[in-house]
Amino acid sequence: MPHTPVYNLKEVFDDPQVQHMGMQIQIERKNKPTIRTVKFPLDYSDTNAPHPLPPPELGEHNGEFLKALGYDDKAMAELKEKGVI
Repeated sequence: MPHTPVYNLKEVFDDPQVQHMGMQIQIERKNKPTIRTVKFPLDYSDTNAPHPLPPPELGEHNGEFLKALGYDDKAMAELKEKGVI
């Protein structure tokens, strides 16, 4: 059965291959601590993909999803008033 060790974050950042490949990145967030992580291991020559975006804030995309489900601004305002969103 194939197996491999599972690293904790300290071990990930200390890994010689991660260091050699320059895979450690930081994701800046508004008014929150920076996220330290590793980038996707593959770089494609025809793309200039930026670093990953920070994770969304709680409820940041509610409007987009609810509009896609057919909710209008009035219905969303009512949900917000009731504390649902």
